[in-house]
Amino acid sequence: MIKNFKVDFIGIGASRCGTTWISKCLAEHPEICFSKKKETHFFHKNYRKGIQYYKKFFKHCDKNKIKGEFTPGYFAVPGTAKKIFDCFPETKLIVSLRNPIERAYSEYFYNLTREIEDKTIFEEALRGRFKNKYLKRGKYYTNLKRFLDLFPEENILILVYEDIKENPVKFIQKIYKFLNVDPTYIPETLKKYVNTSSVKRKIYFIPFLNKTIYRIRKKHNKALVIIRKVSHKIKLSKLICYILKLNTKKSFTKKEIKPPIKTETRKKLREYYSDEINKIEKILNRNLYFWK
Repeated sequence: MIKNFKVDFIGIGASRCGTTWISKCLAEHPEICFSKKKETHFFHKNYRKGIQYYKKFFKHCDKNKIKGEFTPGYFAVPGTAKKIFDCFPETKLIVSLRNPIERAYSEYFYNLTREIEDKTIFEEALRGRFKNKYLKRGKYYTNLKRFLDLFPEENILILVYEDIKENPVKFIQKIYKFLNVDPTYIPETLKKYVNTSSVKRKIYFIPFLNKTIYRIRKKHNKALVIIRKVSHKIKLSKLICYILKLNTKKSFTKKEIKPPIKTETRKKLREYYSDEINKIEKILNRNLYFWK
């Protein structure tokens, strides 16, 4: 436990499982102070920066409110559970899970509509550069066990994403009760769907220019860290952002229609996740037939 500083809850995942919607519902509650950014990425990307860096995300918080954040990336990264436990062994953890096949496809389609993914066929993407992200993030028991081995069971709330549609009020009240805040509060976000496949489509003067720049950034990230330190003085980062903006004609909101997953693909993924789902069922003491 860090002296004079604690985080009362941390949302650990999983990605594409309603975490943005949950975060907004939590941030609206009058007894909760949510981090300035939904995803701080501290425990899996910025840990070396130290706890003082992490504290900055909560410096706006009133002492009478509980504090927390939600970074879905924590869930599937080995070592993250230990880092969280070392800093805040008494914190409460929130994890939301959905049908792992739908989760994988949702992440793929999300990346595709934002031009992060260049494979227009799902089956090809499952063999591509994001293969591990699409598949391993859905190995819920494997990822969850790292947290269960460290934190007491009563400090981990496991949610099922599909319950949101069934009864969103009951779903969010379950979280509020877990955090010991007023469960009768109804947030405005309860009526909205957040981070769906309705996305802003952009049209570019020079096709693929922005996409190429993003991919170079991703591929050569370590080299760019050094370059950024030098380029900061000559404002190169601002120049790149200006080029990206200049190349964008306009954007418009469009409801994306997802093509169905092929029957054979779905069958293979069911087999891939079968054992993981069975183990999660035992933990929850619940039949997750709608995942099978």
